[in-house]
Amino acid sequence: MMRIQHLLLFAALALCSCRSVDNYRTGTEALLANDYDAVIRYTTEAINGGTLLAPVQARAYRNRGDAYVGKEQFQAAIADYSAALQIEPDADDTLNRRGIALVSVGQYAAAAADFTHAIEENAGRTDYYVNRAIAYRRLGQYDAAIADDNRAIRRQSNDIRIYETRAAAYRGKGDYQRAAADYLTAITLRPEDPSHYLDRCSALVLAGLPQVAVNDCNSALSLQPTNATAFDWRGMALYKLGQFELAIRDYNLALMFNPQLASSLYVRGLAKARMGDPAGGNADMQAALMIDSGVAQGLQSLGVN
Repeated sequence: MMRIQHLLLFAALALCSCRSVDNYRTGTEALLANDYDAVIRYTTEAINGGTLLAPVQARAYRNRGDAYVGKEQFQAAIADYSAALQIEPDADDTLNRRGIALVSVGQYAAAAADFTHAIEENAGRTDYYVNRAIAYRRLGQYDAAIADDNRAIRRQSNDIRIYETRAAAYRGKGDYQRAAADYLTAITLRPEDPSHYLDRCSALVLAGLPQVAVNDCNSALSLQPTNATAFDWRGMALYKLGQFELAIRDYNLALMFNPQLASSLYVRGLAKARMGDPAGGNADMQAALMIDSGVAQGLQSLGVN
């Protein structure tokens, strides 16, 4: 199918006027070089020339849409992808690209509809299922997201992004142990990435397994020793274990690397109060509330009080 599309595109290029084709080709080359301003300039000239045949015009709109995505101008990208889809309404790749842009502007239901249409046209693309899972998760439809990730895993079990997105869906529905299991798979696939150790640490804290969580935060910090969030989560694990002095030490380090980390300030305050320093604890908690007025409520929902 892809070969036929390419042959049709080449045939259409041969029939277009030379100037429009030259602008289109220059824009395409610029896209390969990530020169987004040049893409927009030359592709716009090609489109405005009015002589591009339908397959080339659709590709020109898609290319310019890609350039707008590169410049994070997502509404302009959506408009171009939509123009391309007016010409080729069932183009699965363009539907997928528009869906990604729609997710970027928070239009998750419309994005899910685009990904569904793309899957109907080409059910063999694993990334379409993963992208729809992301849209479903943003809509709070966690079971639907997990089902799509499961479909993707059956097709491509070594794609780390699938486990990352499924873990986020499990986390969204409060199933922290399954989230931790997916983060462990991600660690196995990419052990040099500290973010997966940190994600598993936080999931294990939320699952009520702080001792195991400490080990994962240790691993994250061995790879990224100045990660304030890792100190914050390890501090929370230590606080839940009743190791208040060690928790305070970690929160001190977290705040050294990120002085605006309200959760570290607040829980350090709680730990200070537990250690017999209510005045110091209250000062920390008040300072945290000045940074984030909802920090206490957020921590309470995590079982920290």
